[in-house]
Amino acid sequence: MAEKFSDFVYKRPDDAELISFLSKELSTLRAATAAEEQIESWRRAEAAINAYSDQGTLAHFRASVDSRDEFYAAEETWHYEKMPLLQQAAQAFYSALLHSPYRPQLELAAGGKIFLDIALQEQLINEAVLPDLQKENMLTQEYGNLRAALRIPWNGQSLTLAQLAPYKASQDAEERHAAVRGETAAFAEALPEFDRIFDELVRTRREIAQKLGRESFVDVGYMRMQRLDYGRSEVDAYRRQVLEHVVPLTVELYERQAERLGVKKLTFYDQALQTRSGNPMPIGGEAELVAKALRMYRELSPETGEFFAVMAERELMSLTATEGKRGGGFCCSFDTLGLPAIFANFNGTRDDVETLTHEVGHAFQYWMSRDIFPAGNRWPSMESAEIHSMSMEFIAWPWMESFFGEQTELFKFLHLSGAVQFLPYGVLVDHFQHEIYERPDLNPAERRGVWRELERMYLPATDYADLEILDGGAYWFRQGHIFQSPFYYIDYTLAQVCALQFWQKMRLDREMAWQDYLMLCRQGGRLPFRQLTAVGNLLSPFEPNTLAAVIAPIADYLAAIPDADL
Repeated sequence: MAEKFSDFVYKRPDDAELISFLSKELSTLRAATAAEEQIESWRRAEAAINAYSDQGTLAHFRASVDSRDEFYAAEETWHYEKMPLLQQAAQAFYSALLHSPYRPQLELAAGGKIFLDIALQEQLINEAVLPDLQKENMLTQEYGNLRAALRIPWNGQSLTLAQLAPYKASQDAEERHAAVRGETAAFAEALPEFDRIFDELVRTRREIAQKLGRESFVDVGYMRMQRLDYGRSEVDAYRRQVLEHVVPLTVELYERQAERLGVKKLTFYDQALQTRSGNPMPIGGEAELVAKALRMYRELSPETGEFFAVMAERELMSLTATEGKRGGGFCCSFDTLGLPAIFANFNGTRDDVETLTHEVGHAFQYWMSRDIFPAGNRWPSMESAEIHSMSMEFIAWPWMESFFGEQTELFKFLHLSGAVQFLPYGVLVDHFQHEIYERPDLNPAERRGVWRELERMYLPATDYADLEILDGGAYWFRQGHIFQSPFYYIDYTLAQVCALQFWQKMRLDREMAWQDYLMLCRQGGRLPFRQLTAVGNLLSPFEPNTLAAVIAPIADYLAAIPDADL
């Protein structure tokens, strides 16, 4: 019987041994007299790097499942401290490949994009920034642990943020408002610590940018995100498209929500509740949802059926919110095994199904790319990777009745409208980061002011009522990407524009759409974003009229559904 995820053995790797091994392989690589010899050296070096990094992934996953686990917390910290040193050693090897006299032959074996990625990394990693990278890693870990430690007193219990979420959507207004106030109070109490951590992150990242000879950390952030075929000007033009074509529709959707709830003005207290009869709730807990997903993926295609059976049988998923578990969800991979793993926080809301299908989209893409050489080509850059996950959420629509029963149509309406409403928030996060890192001398209060100003631009329907800390611009503390993965968040919106195209494609020709999706998954990370959208027969979000074309059929679909039917 195949080994289960819980039985994976963790052993702290020997960093000195790996560095020595890479040094020897670098000498072998340089002495090679044929491309084939260099490719074999590359494979050996990559196998050693993968074995090492898989242990770091396992430590991170288990520390995320229980942030109170002292052993894995310490191991995760150890990996964070060693990571910059290992990246430097690995980069020396990869740079030799980049400048190899046999590069044309190497590109035939591995593709050209990996060399563009290596060239970016060559600019990002040098000895001068190693202490700063280590400090940055420690600060992001500190943020994750601080957020995971937040507790809200509730009916004699102490709930995590994920466990509180269902109460924020309660049909009982008093309970709903109490949950929102409790969550806000927890963030308010930790406000000085969030401010301190982010202040240190901004200073550290400015130091990194200066030592790398960059004008600001914005440049470094774009390079880290492997943005090869677009830059600031394209992102800025895209944000303007969102303001013009998406924000007006979101205002209409919030007005409809207020009417459904019977309130004159929708406030933040009520945003989580969509109808007076309640939000759609999934039928069953984790075990039942996984069983339904297994049936769904077996019916969807042979590829998804085989893949999800492995995920379920080997228990490669930690899904339910528990005490000490960090927030959010993610998918990671173990390259020596060719296996993905999924982390989530099920709490009995419709988010459970959306999160499951989202993370499965990531995992399935990796599964379809797991044999690609080199392993750096298995995952695309983030905006491309999110296409697979967000599109899978819509590909799963024909099976939603098994998850939501009589509430299926309500779920679909809210899922689609929520995808649209997310776009302005996602570009707000990105715009905020540009402002912060281009003006790194702002103090914490000024940063919160910038956030609130941008909220009024992108989220004009947001009314925080008497929640002073949020009205003062502190909402962004809950957005982990701002702390831990700078400049990542807009990638979700770029991918969402592509996923919404898959929603339409699946309605028009399901089989053709599925083949486009499979083709994308099989490409892995061998192409940059705009080339991948072309492979999937998708309009690039950066083209001037894309948002107008994508939003129009969605607006028609949503308008055709009377609120009385929801």
